[in-house]
Amino acid sequence: MEIEARMPVVGSDGNPVGTVDHLDGALIKLTRSDAAAGGRHRWLPMALVAGLDGGRVRLSVPAAQAEEAALDEDEVQRRASLDPMPGADSGA
Repeated sequence: MEIEARMPVVGSDGNPVGTVDHLDGALIKLTRSDAAAGGRHRWLPMALVAGLDGGRVRLSVPAAQAEEAALDEDEVQRRASLDPMPGADSGA
């Protein structure tokens, strides 16, 4: 099983973090329609993924820590402008 669009993302504590929009290189782009998103996309590093559990993406950190690690649109754009990778989609 692979990470797919619309899969829920939960912290190691089982609390919700968001919903997968799509994979964006080494990042998981979360939908902007989730309550915690504030109408903006957020990205989580794939390194935080512990595995897939019953159709959910389970992270290796609690939800609160994942929220702190999440990148917003401005940060993803800033990083892309500093270290552009040929062929990579910034996702914004």
